Amino acid sequence: MRIAFTAFLVASAAIASSAGASLTLVDAGPASPPAGTSTAFKAFGTFSNPSGGAARLEAAGQTTIQGSIGGGTGWWSGSVTRAWELSWDNASGTATFAMYATNDWTGAAAMSMSKAPAFGAGNTLVGIDFGVRLASTTFSTSATFAFSDIQFNDGSGFVGVSTADNSYSVSGAFLTSNYHALVGPLGDFTLRGKSTFSGSVSTSADFSNFYIEGRQGIPAPSALALLGLAGLAGARRRR
Repeated sequence: MRIAFTAFLVASAAIASSAGASLTLVDAGPASPPAGTSTAFKAFGTFSNPSGGAARLEAAGQTTIQGSIGGGTGWWSGSVTRAWELSWDNASGTATFAMYATNDWTGAAAMSMSKAPAFGAGNTLVGIDFGVRLASTTFSTSATFAFSDIQFNDGSGFVGVSTADNSYSVSGAFLTSNYHALVGPLGDFTLRGKSTFSGSVSTSADFSNFYIEGRQGIPAPSALALLGLAGLAGARRRR
């Protein structure tokens, strides 16, 4: 019985510690998303588009939503900082992406779009990847992309995530990745930040953008799994 009791204590401690635990967004170390994960959803802010598109939202198993600002250009012209917000509704499994005309989330969002991604068997949302992409090498001058003032709120208030803040200065094609893991019991959360683009722009939205990507994967073993192990240990001991 000692083996079973010890396992039960470990499981009980895990449950007790997780009962009041919060959800946090933590720098996972390696820049790229871990092996075994895949895209659940991907929110883009596009730095150029001849039809005025300024954002889009992709989700696994769903059609893409393309947002636009009045069919005009100039959303990112010059050196402009725009605020954005990404919310996750855990009950409905829905991601909502909003872009603001301001740089501080004031006023109504200039555009907002929602998608409920399809998850693979056993998968859940496990992390967020921050990145920027420049697919064209035809820029006449160097370009600068920046993430700043990234904040995470699991319902207890916004907390800064300084490891997600970054600036990139380039003159040729590139793709960045800055993965952060969701740590703690998954629930509703809001992620917000600011993005800045300056420099030359291409004629295609897909040539230059920033993205916030929700990654799906198999979650880490839970306290309930430990309880199951405790039960197995007890059964083996009784035999």
